[in-house]
Amino acid sequence: MELWFNFTIGKVARKTIGGDCWQIAAMANDTQYKWGFGYDAEGVTMNSYSEVSISPSGPTVDWGLVPPGLDFGDDTASEQPLGANVTYIVNGDYTENVSSSATWTNATASDATLDATGNCSSPQQFSLKANINGTLPGGNLVDVSPGVAIATGTITGDNTTDGGPGNVETANTLWLKLASSFETAKYTGTITYSVASA
Repeated sequence: MELWFNFTIGKVARKTIGGDCWQIAAMANDTQYKWGFGYDAEGVTMNSYSEVSISPSGPTVDWGLVPPGLDFGDDTASEQPLGANVTYIVNGDYTENVSSSATWTNATASDATLDATGNCSSPQQFSLKANINGTLPGGNLVDVSPGVAIATGTITGDNTTDGGPGNVETANTLWLKLASSFETAKYTGTITYSVASA
């Protein structure tokens, strides 16, 4: 008698000890021959997999009208929540990263330039800090891609076929700093949440 074992590979694998590989195991029960267990001892190389989703999609962070010379932590003017859930599904250790476009544009003034050092010593420079909660961090200065790591995580799989619910960050927050010389205008740029292997 020939038996077939069918299975669906999920998005997220559990890493084996000493190496990252897929292993397949099966246990069969039979009324005549009782039961048996077998597995693939060697496994195969596991490709990395990561997925980041934001809900609701395309949130907008708006600081409104803020003064030149604004510093991180100035009252509540500098602080803005993302206002969305960021979900990470990853099959290995990882970091949660935030990056910004290098230039933020507008229709009436000079463009703004990201200063990843946090100094904002030249006109039209701005800096950003990011965190997974509403606590202003000492570091976490946002840079261009791949950005700054604001948190670390481990495998999010829970042995389900769809990879499990993943790790959900619900309180991502951003802080803004401006140079003392900064033209009043409505600036637009892109902030990206991503994942990288740790």
